[in-house]
Amino acid sequence: GFGRFYKRENNIRVFNSVKYYVISLVLDILVRRMVVRASKDIEISFADLMKEIWENSTFDMEWKLSAARVELIVAEMSWMNLIVNTGETSKNPNIKLTEEGFAAYKDQRFHSIAASLMEAKESRPLATIAIVVSFVTLIATIISIWCNYYLKHYTDIQKMDGFQHLDISNLSIPPIEIPDIVTNVDPMKNHIPQSVLILGNGFDLDLGIRTKYQQFADDNDYWPFKESNSFDEDSLPFFLNKHKSQVDTWFDLEELLACYASENKDLSKEKIRQVKQDFSILSSALKEYLIKQEETFVERMRNSMGHARRMTAAHRVLQLFLKKRVRSIYTFNYTNTFRIANQLILNFEGVFNHVHGSTLDDNIILGAGDQRQIKDDFFEFYKSASPLYKSNNLVEDLNSADEVYIFGHSLGKNDHDYFSEFFKMASKTVHRPFVPGKIKVRIFTFDDKSEIELKKQLMTLTENHLIGLYAHCDFKILKTDIKYQDWMTHDDID
Repeated sequence: GFGRFYKRENNIRVFNSVKYYVISLVLDILVRRMVVRASKDIEISFADLMKEIWENSTFDMEWKLSAARVELIVAEMSWMNLIVNTGETSKNPNIKLTEEGFAAYKDQRFHSIAASLMEAKESRPLATIAIVVSFVTLIATIISIWCNYYLKHYTDIQKMDGFQHLDISNLSIPPIEIPDIVTNVDPMKNHIPQSVLILGNGFDLDLGIRTKYQQFADDNDYWPFKESNSFDEDSLPFFLNKHKSQVDTWFDLEELLACYASENKDLSKEKIRQVKQDFSILSSALKEYLIKQEETFVERMRNSMGHARRMTAAHRVLQLFLKKRVRSIYTFNYTNTFRIANQLILNFEGVFNHVHGSTLDDNIILGAGDQRQIKDDFFEFYKSASPLYKSNNLVEDLNSADEVYIFGHSLGKNDHDYFSEFFKMASKTVHRPFVPGKIKVRIFTFDDKSEIELKKQLMTLTENHLIGLYAHCDFKILKTDIKYQDWMTHDDID
């Protein structure tokens, strides 16, 4: 009876694991086609979908499911409003992803369930082995206790038939040495903190590099949309020129792009094509402008060699961070941060991970984050939709970090995808059994005004629990304006 129930339970577990894997796979296939063709309005025939599903099948799927069962799961996705059948009367209908399906993919809803079920399936054999080992150890212990008891209480074994002349009184058992158990392990002493440094546009600005959006927009040599030209009122150049006096940072530029892409509708195909061309022109002009500012900074640093220079906050933070033994550096800047750092610190050793590309690699990515609601016509405005976008380990490094330093990044909503998971976790009670102490978080911003704007973003990132950062972390916001720079005299970033 027990074996039958165990087999039935195992079959149910395997089927659920495969079911959620198939749902996740279908979402992946449809979204992948959307990204390749840069449009959400993509359909795939039922036959082609089934072919791709079986091409990516797992062992359990091949062994446990029939083709009819897989087709039933796909049909169930239609009932769940994840996909829609656009040709119900056809033997080979077309399948299309719904908004609910796209939201499920973005949330990784079914991917998480599938991964959890597969992990649980893989852990069962290990648990079974552990139980068997424990049982064998118990039996061995019982036998050992019984043998010791026998030797202790029946030393007159020589009285037994056949053992009259056996004398065991002089038997000696060699001593068994048991090593001392170490009880004074100090985790604070042995733990090496993992440190992460994140740089934003404020890093370049603190070093005197002219990378403000306003400076770019006011430079007639590089700003591509001269106000002397005539632009249609629904065009991207007209929209940016109209609002450029209202923005001050790169976050605001990306906010404008996101607003334009979400608000404009009923544009003709020709105007949509022109908008995309203008977006490309803007990115190219921005790259050329930043290269010029970078060259100007390097030349200025070379000309000032041998002269006394006041150390900036950005220089000091970079200098102190290089003392960290286990470190990662991520920059959201497009400028060549490694080249800039070499002007500050001779023989600089470090690797900068450019999250959104750089002028060095000619792959800068301008646009909005995945959480913004952008119309399908402007899907290319998503940063992740760019063919230049590359994977990075920022989210994983943040979640495993003991020390997090953020310099000059506004934590704007277009970059919330990178920070939301960490700040939600850090603002709650965190159980870290193998890591001593609280997570150390230091955020550097310019002055009181920028601190308030930063806290508004943190309030959103922590789901209205900003106070939790102060309660559960070693959290501080440090200002870089010259009148607030007492922290620069310390030997560490306190």
